[in-house]
Amino acid sequence: MKIVFFALFLLATLQYGDAFKCYDDDYILDYCEGSCYNSTTKRGNNQSIFKTSCWPDSVRTKCVENTTADGSYIKNCYCNYAGCNGGRVTTVALPLIIVAFASNQFI
Repeated sequence: MKIVFFALFLLATLQYGDAFKCYDDDYILDYCEGSCYNSTTKRGNNQSIFKTSCWPDSVRTKCVENTTADGSYIKNCYCNYAGCNGGRVTTVALPLIIVAFASNQFI
């Protein structure tokens, strides 16, 4: 019986394909075939702009920092796994909850 629940757990959490999900500016996960990124810009007047999205190309995980001629500070970070670009929402897969509940009831 434990094998059946373990097999169901694996099937429920299996993900297909090379694409993964990145957060966009509305903090919604959307499929991305390149890399996830986030960008922080701080201007001289203490205004900060934070942007999250999908970068069209695959880039190794890294952060790049620059200061522009007008004194603005820019930090761009790239990453390559689901949700790595700083979304503010934590979610749990519904199939995982169902399997955990069922295994607690029947095992």
